[in-house]
Amino acid sequence: MKITVLNHKGDEVLTTAPKTTKEIDNVTHMTPKEIEKEFNRLVKEGYTPINEDKNETMNKFDVDTKEITMIYPLQGG
Repeated sequence: MKITVLNHKGDEVLTTAPKTTKEIDNVTHMTPKEIEKEFNRLVKEGYTPINEDKNETMNKFDVDTKEITMIYPLQGG
């Protein structure tokens, strides 16, 4: 599973993929439970979760989703 968080600072990737020998600054390795907790926290902050597999917004966390993009809430649109 991979979540890409797009916000005012750029992007951050949360993933359950195994660590590589070369660490990348914007990639954080987490367990599925940690990713679910972070997903729920971001949704409460107003982020919009997009299921990249189906190209649609999500109503709740689904562990079977392979890739999610979290879009930062825009102010004044």
